[in-house]
Amino acid sequence: MPAPETPARFLVTGLPRSGTNLILHTLAFHPEVLAYNELFNPDRILWGSSAMDEEADPAYLALRAAHPLVFIEHVLSPGPPQCKTVGFKLFYMQASEVESKNYRLVWPWLRRMEGLKVVDVVRRNKLKQIFSWFLATETQVWVREGGSRPQPPHSIALPFDVVDGYFHWYEDMERLRARQLEGMDVLALDYETLAADFAPHMARIQEHLGVPVLPLAPAIRKQRTAHISEVLTNYRELRDRFVQTPYIKYFEMAEENAGCRGAAA
Repeated sequence: MPAPETPARFLVTGLPRSGTNLILHTLAFHPEVLAYNELFNPDRILWGSSAMDEEADPAYLALRAAHPLVFIEHVLSPGPPQCKTVGFKLFYMQASEVESKNYRLVWPWLRRMEGLKVVDVVRRNKLKQIFSWFLATETQVWVREGGSRPQPPHSIALPFDVVDGYFHWYEDMERLRARQLEGMDVLALDYETLAADFAPHMARIQEHLGVPVLPLAPAIRKQRTAHISEVLTNYRELRDRFVQTPYIKYFEMAEENAGCRGAAA
């Protein structure tokens, strides 16, 4: 019996609340794609569904910690016969030497992996990204499936120092992004454009991965439908304090376009 054909491999890269879930959850509905979730979450392995998380062998966590390259090779090994490409989500700061000395070779090894395709997504409006992160953390609602109803508006306040710190952190992450993705075969997208005009950009993603282009609908929806100025209770205070900084652009961006009411991060 011939050995199963080795599937093509891919990564979905980005930062939390940038649109990686939207891409990954939608790709999971493609019959020729095997899309795992956040395999290098520092606390646990997120395989892609609660059922998979519950059924997974706990030995995988030990394998990831001790032999991360072996772990990745095992995960990316041939799956079901119809599977033509297999991949997972990886944030820029994950699988780094900062987390574990055993991880120091992960990104260099991925950069050398022959044929690896990368779908990279960034969110232009960092203020909305910060709000989305804190909203998900507080409500523990990380994704909203396509058929579910919107959640009632949930308001929160964000301290100035926290928002300012995240704005600076995103600048650090942009520099890290350039280093991590250097030399890789990257399809670069931004969340705002993807969410506003989903179908053609999902077609581009499928073409980049080398699978038949199917009319995939967004698998998850936006957490909130209210404008950020209505649910970030100290929006005006923050805007006034950032008005003389480069970060005022994120407030102006939000005010120019309520935007992206269809799909979700």
